[in-house]
Amino acid sequence: MTEGRDEALRTLTEAWLELRGVAPQSAPVVVRGEVLRAGRPGLIDIVADVDGRLVHLVAGLRGVADEQHFLHAGEEAALGLLDAKVIDGLGVNGSAWLARAFSRISMWWDKWIVDGLVNFVAKFTRFWSHPIRMFQTGVFSSYALLILIGLAILLGYYGHHMQVLVRSLR
Repeated sequence: MTEGRDEALRTLTEAWLELRGVAPQSAPVVVRGEVLRAGRPGLIDIVADVDGRLVHLVAGLRGVADEQHFLHAGEEAALGLLDAKVIDGLGVNGSAWLARAFSRISMWWDKWIVDGLVNFVAKFTRFWSHPIRMFQTGVFSSYALLILIGLAILLGYYGHHMQVLVRSLR
């Protein structure tokens, strides 16, 4: 059973190398190891010795992915740490943290500044419209009375100022 699997991996690796034009068809290929990717079903990491060079490729179970790395001896562990700590840690988790932080700021701005301003205008209008609505009765005689009261206030205000002006001219 392992012989068939090794042959399938070697065939997959040869197809990948041929597709990418990395090594000639006659180059000897020896598969050194393979790992199914955790959390990424359908992807397999293959490390193969191709014509004396270690090659790391990522293949999909339905096709071949576009990743390729040439490895020197002992580089497999370093690549794994780079992927787990730097790319996943800083790149993926860092950008997710940054997106959540900007989202919180945006939500605060929307709630307290944008919605707060709109709600303030609505409450201000509602508060000051109540006394004005009391004067709107729909009865003509009450409107006429309001006009007379307003006229008396205007005459009293301007009459007082006119009186002061006339006295200062004497």
